[in-house]
Amino acid sequence: MRLIIKSFNMYIYIFIIILATYIAQYVISSLQKQCIDFTINAKPLSKFMPRDKESVKYRVWQLVVSQPFDYFIMAMIVFNTLILMMKVCEYKSYII
Repeated sequence: MRLIIKSFNMYIYIFIIILATYIAQYVISSLQKQCIDFTINAKPLSKFMPRDKESVKYRVWQLVVSQPFDYFIMAMIVFNTLILMMKVCEYKSYII
């Protein structure tokens, strides 16, 4: 699983490089540049945790912040990407 996470981090890194190249090639306003800089450097202020440990909110929060849930979401993203790639390959085979 660490390989998947490292691959995803590499994907994000490549995206940022492409974005930086795009910014260098095209003239963008200072407001757009500030927005992009803010988005890249943004960090969450704090984690919200429900106070009542017997509530449904707390159980849902506990599920969402768990590591297996992160792996599940990552797997769904990879699965979705593969499905979309298969659709593109199927479409191109009809063109040729």
